[in-house]
Amino acid sequence: MIRESQLAGWTQRPSNTEDDKRDRTERMIRAAIDADPLLSRVGRRVFAQGSYANNTNVRNDSDVDIAVQYTDGVYTDVASQDDQIAKRAQASLPDYTGPFPGFLDYKRAVYQALVNYF
Repeated sequence: MIRESQLAGWTQRPSNTEDDKRDRTERMIRAAIDADPLLSRVGRRVFAQGSYANNTNVRNDSDVDIAVQYTDGVYTDVASQDDQIAKRAQASLPDYTGPFPGFLDYKRAVYQALVNYF
């Protein structure tokens, strides 16, 4: 059985050491992406997400989730056939012509950048 005091300890804000660990991880990932010849030329955002970003991590027992978001592409999905505004907005967007034809292509590029750097 888990004691309430143990739960309270787990749910405390990250310590300065844990914050430093998250910041260091984020900087290292950003450096790897910046060093990649392709990824360094495209719009991207590197940031912490998940339990650390939401302050819901289990102290001293959480991994660090870092996202590498591609910001040069737009994905549209018209949820309803009756949504005329969404259809018009989608029709006005130009076709994507960037370096990543699909989601997996971007994922592979990020993976390869990390492998090459580390």
